[in-house]
Amino acid sequence: MLPRLSLWLRRAAFAAVACHAALAAAAGPAPAASLYAASFKDFDRKMQPLAQYQGKTMVLYFWATWCKSCVAEVPELKSVHMKYRDRNTAVVGIAVDNADKVQKFVKDHGIEYPMYIGGNEAIDLSKKLGNTVGGLPFVVFVDAKGNIIDRILGETPKGKLESVLKAHLG
Repeated sequence: MLPRLSLWLRRAAFAAVACHAALAAAAGPAPAASLYAASFKDFDRKMQPLAQYQGKTMVLYFWATWCKSCVAEVPELKSVHMKYRDRNTAVVGIAVDNADKVQKFVKDHGIEYPMYIGGNEAIDLSKKLGNTVGGLPFVVFVDAKGNIIDRILGETPKGKLESVLKAHLG
């Protein structure tokens, strides 16, 4: 019985170390290659490649009009966009929603940052970028070198968007 228990403990320890390593890797900088390979439709139904943001710090926001937390964060996203747009930074929204609803929402709320429409492909991209459950809202911060520097799944604490940007923009 003891040798079996020992083998089980070794396997459990190995699994715990592997899990910790995976979480640590996910928390640190990671390349955003799949991000730059993606394209989404704008309101004119033209495909817009996310590669156009290479070389910029980016706040990529996956959201929907029916998501209360997403809607509540719009004022802060607008503020961050206005404050950092001249500092080689882009706030980009990807709505997982009906294009007509999103377009009306954008107009009604005076959103000036780029907004694209995605469906399952947007959820798939968010999963590739670390959103393991496919939940909304989901924010991905990418530095100008193309590394994912932070992710937030669920409601973003007030001030967090700007604090992450400040830390990486200097």
